[in-house]
Amino acid sequence: SRHVTISENKMASLTRTKKHKQTADENRRARALPELRPCQQACLSACDKGARIIEMACGSGKSRVMRELADVASGKVLVLVPTLVLLHQFASLFPSYCLVGTGYNKHIQWAAKGFVCVYDSAHLLHNITFSDIYFDEAHHPLPIGCPDSTNIYHFSATHRGQPEFQYAMASAIEDGVLCDYDVIIPIVTPGHGQFCLADLLRRQAPHFRRVLAYCNTIAEAKRFQTVAGALGLAAWHMNG
Repeated sequence: SRHVTISENKMASLTRTKKHKQTADENRRARALPELRPCQQACLSACDKGARIIEMACGSGKSRVMRELADVASGKVLVLVPTLVLLHQFASLFPSYCLVGTGYNKHIQWAAKGFVCVYDSAHLLHNITFSDIYFDEAHHPLPIGCPDSTNIYHFSATHRGQPEFQYAMASAIEDGVLCDYDVIIPIVTPGHGQFCLADLLRRQAPHFRRVLAYCNTIAEAKRFQTVAGALGLAAWHMNG
């Protein structure tokens, strides 16, 4: 048999290499997308059969369906969104795609395999041939000057017409994909709206498990947090 002597330095080097590989594998697993929900699998199956008008409840995973479709697209892909806020949200799901919209239009990477674009900038891409276009919030009309494609997928939670695939909010709640909730419209005393609302939550605490309150400004949100805290309610404000 052949014996090989390994020095301490070589052993340390091999150990570092092994640890680096393990860390890289862990990072890849951390970046891996979660398993598809049954509703997303059903939507993809419907798309395979020709569905192009897709209605899925907010929060049920439309953007993930787009990502799955994009991964097997035969050519360039365009994702259309109405606002810059959604542009930035989609950017995390499509990290290799070129962003097109205010603040990005001077640096368009024309050779990119995919684009995430706000409606108002879609005309800038009219000379590109796309195999797939995924139109988010498609209850709006297609933007003027939008590029064409043989595969335009219309995604929305509120289509005006009859969708070709539908996953309604009631189904999402029943399946545990979304949480059930009540919409409360309180009538409060003028000038004391935040106190009245916080007091309502305090007095009916058993009814409210978790509450999301919308405010017009960050300052109002912070003020409501203070008022709620003064009445013994745990509250926090979010912005952005």
